[in-house]
Amino acid sequence: MEVALSKPVKTGKPKITLTDDHGAPQSADIKLDSLDITGNRAVVKFTLTKPDAKLWDLEARNLYRLRFEWPTGRGASVKTVRFGFRWFVVDGVGTDALLRLNGKRIKLYSAISWGYWAYNGMWPTKALSRREVEAAQALGLNCLHAHRNVGKHDVFTAQDELGLMRVMEPGGGRHAIGKDLKPGESLNEADQFSRDFMFEKCVTMAKTFRSHPSLAHYTLQNEIGANLQNPDVQRVLKAIHDTDPSRTVILNDGFVKRGAAQAIRGILGTIGSINNATTSIAGAVDEQTAATGEIAQSVTKAARFFSHRFIHLPTTKHTETTTWQSAGSWLWTIPRPNAFSSPNCW
Repeated sequence: MEVALSKPVKTGKPKITLTDDHGAPQSADIKLDSLDITGNRAVVKFTLTKPDAKLWDLEARNLYRLRFEWPTGRGASVKTVRFGFRWFVVDGVGTDALLRLNGKRIKLYSAISWGYWAYNGMWPTKALSRREVEAAQALGLNCLHAHRNVGKHDVFTAQDELGLMRVMEPGGGRHAIGKDLKPGESLNEADQFSRDFMFEKCVTMAKTFRSHPSLAHYTLQNEIGANLQNPDVQRVLKAIHDTDPSRTVILNDGFVKRGAAQAIRGILGTIGSINNATTSIAGAVDEQTAATGEIAQSVTKAARFFSHRFIHLPTTKHTETTTWQSAGSWLWTIPRPNAFSSPNCW
């Protein structure tokens, strides 16, 4: 958790309390791992363990709240964040690949939400937020893409409550990748500002929405291509993943050209257990264990897995890795992905 302070402090210990969605205190083992204070900014890392946690899924939308108080006592600042315990895994890579939510098989059926709203065009009312979710469910979908505009809290709140997944794009994320430069060239002032602005937007997106259990993963932008030799590709994917290590970050999806380069940043590490729901809270209230991942890039074979609009790489609890390589490319490792089953694949 990152805390902005109105003035520098040297002492004090945060108090962290778990409640249900109605504010009733819940028993949990909460351990403060570290507290780093630099100037007017503090970074707090702590681990919350609740073996009897009720999991969030599309049918049973069990939600909790985490109350963060610091410094404690009179004059304390308090922040309450809503979240849910849940995880994705991928199984059967290379044999009978499928995707699981909380250990149960799930297929994602999705469509793009363009993010233009009645009345003002920029953000929805709470009623419109629920109507979008209910309309998607009436069409038989269990997921939507935020595409041209970054997601909105009211929509995510509706999805958390009604049970609909969301894939997040920042909107125009490709602009976080500057143009390819020849030796000795540099970006002009306008291009550098455009790249840096979108980079910060991507990081802020992950900080803002990472506590919503309905958020599946991040995609930089639908239907784009990028030169993986351009260091901006790694830079922005790594920044998003460092901000929210609990989710996978994908360069592009949709109608990606066969054989085109793909980049993925995934997780290496364990994300809890179906019998012992353990959650590590890093940043805000992330629903899954924060783990350091390796930048995952591949070319030809990865494009086969991720070149369809309805195929998504979720976070994985497996520590096993698969390596991919093709002529002229780097060799990287990623958590074992799936060629997910969907009526719109192949």
